[in-house]
Amino acid sequence: STTILGTVGTTVGTSGQVLETTAGAATWVNYHRIKDVKRYGAVGDGVTNDNAAITLAVADLANGDTLYFPPGTYILTSAVSLLNKSLTMRGEGPQVSILDFTGTNGINAATTVSTQSIKIEGLTLQTATSGTYTAIDFTGHAIASHRQHQLTIRDVNIKPRSLGANYWLTGISLTEAWNVQIEDCHLIGKQTNDGSMLYGIRGLEQSVAVRISNCFFYDMFYGVGIESSCEGWGIHHSDFVGQNTAILWNTVATLPQIVVDGCHTNTLFRGIDITTKCTGGQVTNCLILQVALTTQSWVGIGVNAGESKNVSLIGNKIVGGATSNGRAVGIQVGSPHCIVQGNVINDCNQGIEMSAGSSYSVIVGNTGSSNTTHLTNSAATSTASLNIFE
Repeated sequence: STTILGTVGTTVGTSGQVLETTAGAATWVNYHRIKDVKRYGAVGDGVTNDNAAITLAVADLANGDTLYFPPGTYILTSAVSLLNKSLTMRGEGPQVSILDFTGTNGINAATTVSTQSIKIEGLTLQTATSGTYTAIDFTGHAIASHRQHQLTIRDVNIKPRSLGANYWLTGISLTEAWNVQIEDCHLIGKQTNDGSMLYGIRGLEQSVAVRISNCFFYDMFYGVGIESSCEGWGIHHSDFVGQNTAILWNTVATLPQIVVDGCHTNTLFRGIDITTKCTGGQVTNCLILQVALTTQSWVGIGVNAGESKNVSLIGNKIVGGATSNGRAVGIQVGSPHCIVQGNVINDCNQGIEMSAGSSYSVIVGNTGSSNTTHLTNSAATSTASLNIFE
């Protein structure tokens, strides 16, 4: 809990501040930097339209300010625009600080110079509209030599107002965004195994050095879709349940790379699909499952682009549903110089499928059981040794 002790008007450097204690520690706080939306007339009762009050609070923001949402449900009919300033937008947690949007994007954010950074945390963004809008739409400072941190999204829920009735088109859209961190977020689509919501997170243009960690994606077409000239994405310890495809890598970048580690996917069509350029990357220690009800031809991990190479698939466990569902392939490689090592593949029609494009690849130490065919190697020059299947 936080206790306000008083104000100070004489101590050097603290004029206008308030002395707070949190867990016994006293801190001087610049309250003029915290724009509490209720001070601008927002009610947060889930009934009143708070759009005008929040627009006033946003207009009063300066560099370094925090737009603060106390516990409540705030009805909005236009997007919250965080533009061209270093700002924080914060609630008291996604279970209690809820922004309810009707007929509009959620947050439109942009930075135009290298010293600007935006942070969004502790909020739920929910929509009462179906399949049109983006919860967080961020455009970054598109300079190749950019060195500053641009965007942090932490502890944010993105969801429909009513499950099965509403859904965002896209959860988070990144355009020319450099140095982005997204963590501890939940993104929820329309309903179970429904692909009406198109993207959980979408990377566009030259979005570079993006880190996604400890996030949860439920019921959308693509959990993470990475396109255009994106480079250097890392996706760590995140769950993807009820997607058509959990992670799609579809870039045309010059030096693209993706790292996926410790994730869990449960999908209808593809687990991790690297369809275009990936000249260095790895998928490691993931649990990749086929949704039991699908009748589509399913691939756990696919690396099939001629421009791709040097991709490592190591230590993953892949489980298909070959006995009752569409054709299941555990690992499918059509790119050269790849490493397929130490994976466990069960219950697939085809455990590992190496096509003619997979020359100079290494296939070693893979195991598994109950596959119709364990390994097919059609590469002109590949190495396959010490794979032990039952």
